[in-house]
Formats: sequence, structure tokens, C-alpha cells
Amino acid sequence: MYVPNEFPVGSASANLSGLAQVGETARLHLQAAGTALPKANASVAVNSLGLLDLIQIAAVGLAPSSWYQVYLADLEQPPFGRLEPLAILRTNPDGAGIVQTVGPLKSLSAGTATDAARGSRRFLVVTELSDPSRVVLQQTRLSDGD
Repeated sequence: MYVPNEFPVGSASANLSGLAQVGETARLHLQAAGTALPKANASVAVNSLGLLDLIQIAAVGLAPSSWYQVYLADLEQPPFGRLEPLAILRTNPDGAGIVQTVGPLKSLSAGTATDAARGSRRFLVVTELSDPSRVVLQQTRLSDGD
């Protein structure tokens, strides 16, 4: 934040710096979780907005005209641990849908194996809205280079 004339002597911008991560985008992929919807998958973009992130999910291969819940999960494999609701996704008659939400999501794309072991990373899962135990999409494992 900049306040004009707050520093009558010296440089008012001396201690200002940009938000280094603003504009960075992490790309993730969600794959079918199980055999009920084998062609289900989603592309995810996590865009840094500074202190918050914009997450955009584009899914295909889901049931037509259906409702799904997007969660942040503590674990990348079943039983996924604690689930934190992020957004509700509604599919069109072709089984595709797009949803976006804003929140502090940096831990989706950042982190190392050590971070994951400590539980500081979280993972995306998508469930049926009426039954959170029925996971239809889950985040794929990141490669070592990600």
C-alpha cells in the first residue's frame, strides 16, 4: 500500500516491493478416481493474485447435468483426510463444466515431498455433491520436476 505524502523527506517508495508471485500460474491435472466415470478428467489453473489465488477448473467426462463438490484434501490418496469445500461444479448436458473460486491455495502447487510428509500440501478432489465419499476426480501425482 502506498500513502502519498506520508514521508515528506526521503524516498517514499524505498521500502516498497512488488508481489513476486503475482501473475504466476500453476497447472494441475485431475484424473478419474475409480471406474464409474473412466473418461473423467479436468485441467486446473491456479493463478496467483498476491495473497489469494484464483483457481479455475475445466472438467469433462462427468455425468450430464449433474452437481459436484470441489474440495481441498489433506491426503492425495483415499481416504483423503479432511475435506475443505471450495466450489460447486455443475455440468452441462455433455458432462462438461467450468468452475472458479478465490482463496489461499498456494499449497496446491507448491511444496516438496518433505512438505507433503509434514501435511503442508493439500490436493484437489471432486466428489458427487450428494455423497462426498464418492470421489470422481483426484489430483494426479506431480512429477519430480514440478
